[in-house]
Amino acid sequence: MRIFFTGGSGKAGKHVIPYLLDKGHKVLNADLVPLHYPGVANLTADITDSGQMFNAMTSYCGFDEMEKGKGVPAFDAVVHFAAVPRVLLRPDNETFRVNTIGTYNVIEAAVKLGIKKIIIASSETTYGICFSDGQTSGRAPGRTESASGGHHSGRHPADCAGLPSSRLRVGAPAAQYHALRFRGQ
Repeated sequence: MRIFFTGGSGKAGKHVIPYLLDKGHKVLNADLVPLHYPGVANLTADITDSGQMFNAMTSYCGFDEMEKGKGVPAFDAVVHFAAVPRVLLRPDNETFRVNTIGTYNVIEAAVKLGIKKIIIASSETTYGICFSDGQTSGRAPGRTESASGGHHSGRHPADCAGLPSSRLRVGAPAAQYHALRFRGQ
């Protein structure tokens, strides 16, 4: 399987990519810095630039795929881990911008290119609850709560396109802390 992986050089991605390679998958790591691991193809790309995401998702995974007359093979799946992983690393507005716009750009490109499998790992910095200061209910119209402990997310663009997708919540202890804090506990 050809897998387009964003953020593979990060804290979690650098462990997932070797696993995928060991299982025989071909992986293109799209990140701001390369992952130095045998067998992984790296492409420097910024998730906040939708043009880069569209172009990156139509890239070769290496010179071995560049057979004359064959064209660029399509990716079978997108795994999106790229993000600012928590608050206090960058200004809040920059963390929110990178994580929300970046996630949107990755999903939009995948959906419009017809990639049928999308896996997203995110934290509370993507949907914004960590930026709230005060009481919030954590619920809003059209939102759903997962079985994984109260992660709230709006209707996912992949859902709107009728594509199966998976969303992984990262940083559960921080999310649980914020949920208790916002409930006044």
